Amino acid sequence: MLMVLESFGLEATGVATAEEAVERLATPFDLLITDFDLPGMSGVELLETCRQRQLHLPVIFLSGRAERVPREQVALEDCCATLMRKPANARVFEQALYAADARVHHADCVHRRATAVR
Repeated sequence: MLMVLESFGLEATGVATAEEAVERLATPFDLLITDFDLPGMSGVELLETCRQRQLHLPVIFLSGRAERVPREQVALEDCCATLMRKPANARVFEQALYAADARVHHADCVHRRATAVR
């Protein structure tokens, strides 16, 4: 995944766990890409932690499962969350990146307004 992001001319940082992601997010990032299914903290819990810490960045959730559990569905209702189904090719990944970027710039985005106030 890092190579695909870099092929788009983006700088990417990979981590092994959601807990490590939380630590790394102490420095600014433009986007978070995570799976729903992670060992330890889930992708939904990672999103909740970001929002609790006032980290208002767009999130792309990856998932190979067709069904959603209720917490995942609620996470996808976050105005800055996008879903990308696995496996995905570079074109689908690029579309998910565009969708995430478009969502963060939505005029009614609560997270965008909160970021602007800081």
